[in-house]
Amino acid sequence: MAYSNEVFAAAMARLEGRRQKAEAQNKLTRRELYAKLPRLGEIEREISRTGLEAVRKVLGAPDPGRLIARLQEKSLALQAERTELLRSARYPPEILEVNYYCRDCHDTGFQGDRMCGCLRALLREEACKAANSGSPLPLSDFDSFDLTYYPDTPLKGQSVTVRDYMGRAFSYCQNYAGHFTGTGGS
Repeated sequence: MAYSNEVFAAAMARLEGRRQKAEAQNKLTRRELYAKLPRLGEIEREISRTGLEAVRKVLGAPDPGRLIARLQEKSLALQAERTELLRSARYPPEILEVNYYCRDCHDTGFQGDRMCGCLRALLREEACKAANSGSPLPLSDFDSFDLTYYPDTPLKGQSVTVRDYMGRAFSYCQNYAGHFTGTGGS
């Protein structure tokens, strides 16, 4: 389905907001952990330096294979030390990872050159919002339903009140929606 530029921009803005929030939370978590565990910050900086060192030295090295193996060994040792430091402080090793809303695309909306399912879902939501924005009636939900709108007087010729009847209809609709499968039955 083709979406308008406005719908696409709104969905992408929501993704960007999710990504920024996840990355900001990760920075905050890291700052707090580095304050509690100073060696953790040192390890992280050493791992980064090892990667940079590998790139620099490999470009001019006569035997890059041996150098890469040595730097890889150093990096793995630092990663093991980091994992052990976190475990000994009772933190899971994945605490340093960014906790993206969508683990498939890391809140970018794309997996390689394919659109991610999370972006497709946001596009549908934004398209529905756009379609309903011109409606004179706001969208309703069960939380906004008010039985007091209906009179508490009996229906003509019956002992049940209008409000009771509407309460039963409301309960039926809630139950139906709660068990709706989308496959043509409830």
